[in-house]
Amino acid sequence: MDKWFNNNNFAKILALAVSLLLWFMIHLDEVPTTPTITTGTTNKVVERTVPVQPYGLDSNSYVLTSLSTDEVRLEIKGQRSMLTSIFTNDDYKVLVDLSQVKDGSNTLPLVPDLPSGVEVVSMEPSMVTVNVEKLGTKSFNVNIVPEGEPSAGYSAGTPVIEPSTPVKVTLPEGQLEAVAKVQGSVSVKDAKEDVIQKK
Repeated sequence: MDKWFNNNNFAKILALAVSLLLWFMIHLDEVPTTPTITTGTTNKVVERTVPVQPYGLDSNSYVLTSLSTDEVRLEIKGQRSMLTSIFTNDDYKVLVDLSQVKDGSNTLPLVPDLPSGVEVVSMEPSMVTVNVEKLGTKSFNVNIVPEGEPSAGYSAGTPVIEPSTPVKVTLPEGQLEAVAKVQGSVSVKDAKEDVIQKK
């Protein structure tokens, strides 16, 4: 045994083995560190209410008569800098698609339209009840009524309408039923000659 310890080669091998053992012990005890990235993400409640914007309604066939709400409260999430400096509340919109509505009451989802990088945390309400009414068109002959009395010695004749074709009235069907006639008036007060009125 003493021969081994006195042998130069044995001492070198032993020193190498001890060095390797120490190196492994040191590196096994190290805990890998994960870099921390600060994203600056924060929640912000939009203080002003956001307007509901309807779109897609076929205005030739329907008229929007009411929305159960025209404002929505949003809680949003995004980078602090985007929420506080770049965008204003005018950049936040909530849309409701009316392209598939039917006559009467329709309950539809609200869809937020937000700047890029901003997410919705909550939206109140998330649905809206929309009332639409079908439009109808009906033709009416126009009736003109003279108003006032012409000058002494003159009398009011029968009004002449040009062109004499009927006019078309377009209204929601419920209101159209209440239209009995289309009538205008023309003043002939103190008139001494033909009265021409263009509207």
